[in-house]
Amino acid sequence: MQKEKGDGMVNAVRMNLPAYMGVRYELTNQIEDAEELLDNLHNYNQKIFKVCILIHTYGRNNAELDERVQQICNTVQQQTCRFSPIPFEQCAAMNSVLPLGKKWLALERTLLTVNTAIYVPFTTQELFQPGGLYEGTNARSKNLIMVNRKLLPAPAGMVLGMTGFGKSFAVMQMMAGIMLRWPED
Repeated sequence: MQKEKGDGMVNAVRMNLPAYMGVRYELTNQIEDAEELLDNLHNYNQKIFKVCILIHTYGRNNAELDERVQQICNTVQQQTCRFSPIPFEQCAAMNSVLPLGKKWLALERTLLTVNTAIYVPFTTQELFQPGGLYEGTNARSKNLIMVNRKLLPAPAGMVLGMTGFGKSFAVMQMMAGIMLRWPED
C-alpha cells in the first residue's frame, strides 16, 4: 500500500499536480485501517482470528425447513447482522458444523480478540434434577447441584480432596441423605 501511495504521488508530481492528489481516498483509508490494526496488535495485546459462524437447522419437509430458515434470517437481521443460506454447499457446510475441528467452507472473517470474545458463550451448565440429593454448588453460578443418581447411567461417584478437607463428612452426609430419602435402598 505504501508503494502504491508513493507511485501515485510520483505520478501526480510528474503531471504538475500536488503530490497528495495522486493518492486515492480509498487507499488512504486502507493505510489508516492497517496502521490501526498494527497498533492494536502491538500495543493492546490483540490477536487475529479467522472466524466462520455457521447455523445448522433441519426440517421434516421442505416447508418446515424453509420456515425455520426464515425464522433464523429474521432473528439474525433483527440484530443488524447479515446472514445468507448456503444453497449449493450443503455437504461442506454440514461437515463444517460437525464438532470435528475442521472448516470445509471457504467462508471466513478476520476479527481481533475483542471482537471474537463476544461469540464465546458465558452460560454455565446447571445440574438440578427434581427429587435429587444435594451434591454441592456450581463454582460459576453458585447454584445448588441436585442429582438423582438413580437416573444416571453410571451412578458411582468419587470424593477427592486433601487431608482434612471434609471428605468423610461429605460421604456421611451423602449416605444420610440416601438413607432418609430412599430407606428401602
